[in-house]
Amino acid sequence: MAQAVETAPASPEHDGAAGAAASEEPEPRRLLTGWLIACAAFFLIGAGWALALPVDGTYDESEHLLRAYGAASGQLYTPPAKAARGGGAYVDAPRSLLPDNVHCAWKGEQKRAASCQHTPPDDTTRHRVGTTAGRYNPVYYVPVGIPMVLFPNQTGIILGRLVSSLLSAMLLASAVVVALRMRSRLTVAAVVLCTTPMAANLNGAINPNGIEIAAGVLLWVTLIALLRTPEKVSGERAVRRLLILAAVAASLLLTVRALGPLWLALIAAVALAVARKGRLAELLKRRDTRWLLAGVSAVAVYAVVWFLVSGALSVVPNRGGGHDRIEDMVRIMTTTRASFWTNQIIGQFSYGETTLPSWVIVFWYALIAALVLPAALLARWRDRWALIALGVVSVVALAALEVHYYPTLNWAQHSRYVMPVGVGLVLLAAVVGRYPAALGSDGQSALVRLAVVVTAPLHVFALAMVMTRFGLGPSAPANPFKGDWLPSTGPLLPLLALAAGVALLGWYAWRDPVRQ
Repeated sequence: MAQAVETAPASPEHDGAAGAAASEEPEPRRLLTGWLIACAAFFLIGAGWALALPVDGTYDESEHLLRAYGAASGQLYTPPAKAARGGGAYVDAPRSLLPDNVHCAWKGEQKRAASCQHTPPDDTTRHRVGTTAGRYNPVYYVPVGIPMVLFPNQTGIILGRLVSSLLSAMLLASAVVVALRMRSRLTVAAVVLCTTPMAANLNGAINPNGIEIAAGVLLWVTLIALLRTPEKVSGERAVRRLLILAAVAASLLLTVRALGPLWLALIAAVALAVARKGRLAELLKRRDTRWLLAGVSAVAVYAVVWFLVSGALSVVPNRGGGHDRIEDMVRIMTTTRASFWTNQIIGQFSYGETTLPSWVIVFWYALIAALVLPAALLARWRDRWALIALGVVSVVALAALEVHYYPTLNWAQHSRYVMPVGVGLVLLAAVVGRYPAALGSDGQSALVRLAVVVTAPLHVFALAMVMTRFGLGPSAPANPFKGDWLPSTGPLLPLLALAAGVALLGWYAWRDPVRQ
């Protein structure tokens, strides 16, 4: 990801974006420093979650853990079988990896503290076990699974989580440096706002959804820079590095989860809709563009073939829904499900039973609105309709998934699934319209500082609340330092790691790296 040190500045002829007409480009050394600082900050934020949670403390983590161990131990392809909940596949994994009652904290009528989990046996002999993630593409699982092969116990799980956090941090840091190269302060703020507590939680877990969201953020930022910036402003080397970053992000998006090809198509369609006239033709004349497009196309073929051969797209009927009338489904989606979707984007943790207080969610959405709404009002009609369409498509895609899978899975679709696409609403708003020019450099700097200053304590509060949920139970008052269960590293280290991450990010943003 160090390739991000030379990326493209924003177009001086497009919408008056902040600093777009800067006469001097950022120095490569300063951009590399920015990448390292941002990477360390995002890594520490994810590391806080990685150190704080019990095994299976995040959505479906126990299933992904088994797949990660299997892939890293050479079980790249596992034949489809009725191994778990009527689907998935079998892997050979040691009993020392997971407690026998790993789901006890959230499963059943009574939600409990994580102290209910039994200590896994000290048995590293491999046994056949089923996992619902057994058919998934191994691209994400191999690197995060290697620590578990070396240490088939909780130590390996935590190290695997840290690897996952690092991979996501590298992608997010690359997005920040692209924003610096564009001299777009608002894009920096947008990346910060897109890294919600839910996204940070997923980054610090064994779950491909986290890196999928980070890849979506990077793909949006690089495509915006590529398609809205004249090449004479960008520079030859900067465009090449942008193309490489876009290809990396697209390839990850295609492979880490089954919906990746759909999300890539939607992102590309919206990015092309707001592209500068003639810019795509300019890019297609470049040999490196054609080579990288061929590479991404090959990855797309591999991803599709994998999903077809592995059976990852097949769904075995399991506890299907009971409301068959479309009017009943619409009523539930516009009430109960809409509330769940709205909350989860910011923070609805564990298996959905731990939700941040309303005031936290409102604060976060208010910051997003402070960026998106004025940008939409001050944008040209083409860009305004792109923003509106992106918001509508994200909601419609989620609703369509619910309707499609409802007969077999009941209400099972999460808003975090569409975040790789949905984050584009915030990232695109940062560069369209006359809002950056209306704010001026000082106003943009103030908005960036507001974003990092307000979100920093919200990140810490979210972690403390979830730690309390696993230490004392779901309804206990926030107190992460006391509980029947505590993190193996102690409760202080996870909180310090996350606090250090948000503090580092805040310090860097406060220095206004775009102005330097």
